[in-house]
Amino acid sequence: MGMPATILLTCFLGATKPTHAFPSAEVVVSQFFRLYMKQDDFGLLQGKRGPALVPFLSRGLLRKIAELRACQDDFIKHHPDEPSPNGGPPVIYKPPYVDCCLFSGVPDGPPNRFAVVSSPDYS
Repeated sequence: MGMPATILLTCFLGATKPTHAFPSAEVVVSQFFRLYMKQDDFGLLQGKRGPALVPFLSRGLLRKIAELRACQDDFIKHHPDEPSPNGGPPVIYKPPYVDCCLFSGVPDGPPNRFAVVSSPDYS
């Protein structure tokens, strides 16, 4: 968790609402990660703050996240937690994507900082 996330800006930020003055990609990415790091659930953005990120994500990425949620729900349905036969702690089957941090590459929990690096101008 102490390692900063390295983010390569591609086109995952495709659904922001247009305005007369378009913010730079760096500004949009900074806004996204400031909100993202305040999340309370990093699996598939299902926490109470997850909807705040929706305007930053493309329709295609939102569809993919919905597919991953369906996969997670299916796993839970087919692998319910089981009580221990000898009175010990229950057997808990952890569903996929429950702890992943989708936008940082950190396997458990959020990054604690980020840096936006400008991409080269190819025009």
